[in-house]
Amino acid sequence: MDAVEALIVGAGLKMTSSDVAALVYPQIKSGGTTAHRYFACYPTENEAFTNAIEKHDKIALLVDLIDSYK
Repeated sequence: MDAVEALIVGAGLKMTSSDVAALVYPQIKSGGTTAHRYFACYPTENEAFTNAIEKHDKIALLVDLIDSYK
């Protein structure tokens, strides 16, 4: 967390992909890729992607390369 604090002070950090950093430092917003825990809440990856697209106006989804050659 020292690195996050240094970035806030030294570089004016305003956003982070770290949920923990956003919780510890409420002045920075959580942003970035969709968290693994979000996808872990759904029975299938397809359901998670569908829900994410339907629920969020602006979202960037990163598709893993797992099983992409099947």
